[in-house]
Amino acid sequence: GETPEQRLAAGCRMRLARSGENIWAGSGHDPHHPEVLAPLIVDRWLASPGHRENLLHPEYTAMGIGVAAWGREIRATQMLVRPAP
Repeated sequence: GETPEQRLAAGCRMRLARSGENIWAGSGHDPHHPEVLAPLIVDRWLASPGHRENLLHPEYTAMGIGVAAWGREIRATQMLVRPAP
């Protein structure tokens, strides 16, 4: 899908009341050291008003994170959701 909602609809087996997405891309980082990489990514999200809003939104009750690396090129995606009752 093109939007976070479309991707969730295609791959999620539950109805959702709310959803959001954070994406990060970086280069020059060693993917073999997640203890360094994870705080870096979260710090960058917290420094961005829109990403920060997603991270701290009280309605999100579940999330999934995916990370892909090609050499030292890294992409991270965080999906945040609140399942429908």
